[in-house]
Amino acid sequence: MADTNFYYNIKELQANGFVTLDMLCKALLKSYITTDEFIELAGEDNALDGIKTVQIAKTKTGLSDYLSTHPYKTADGKKYSVTFEKQSLLANEIATYQLATAAGQNYKLTWNTTGEECVEMTIEQITALALQIASYVKPLVSYQQSKEIEIKNCATVEDVLAVEVNYGNV
Repeated sequence: MADTNFYYNIKELQANGFVTLDMLCKALLKSYITTDEFIELAGEDNALDGIKTVQIAKTKTGLSDYLSTHPYKTADGKKYSVTFEKQSLLANEIATYQLATAAGQNYKLTWNTTGEECVEMTIEQITALALQIASYVKPLVSYQQSKEIEIKNCATVEDVLAVEVNYGNV
């Protein structure tokens, strides 16, 4: 349970209009308050929407965490980071190559395995890698989206809290 003084300070601040539902959601997400405290503070009318917001945020954070700890492994055992940041950088590398080529300029394509230095790649190699990573990540993103919809469709706080999310089973 959260620190009792902290909880009552939040309750007092909320009573005086200084704490919003969004702030309470953030406090719950960071485990500053418990689910029961959140429900009491938010009120039953707001609790369901707030819990849904928090649980959906957890599915997104969970996906991000999963991607950061589960790199894509190629058939030859090489590992490539698949975080959203790395996917964006990979797409940018390909787009920059395409722009340079269209402008008649040479551009050296490079990419790296997890923890290694960048190596030069052909457009065919890096495109194949990008497509393999997309095939690896897409089912995980679809799973997150399906859990988000499942949460949004819940009718009670108990139903929301019963939604299980496990990216390892995808």
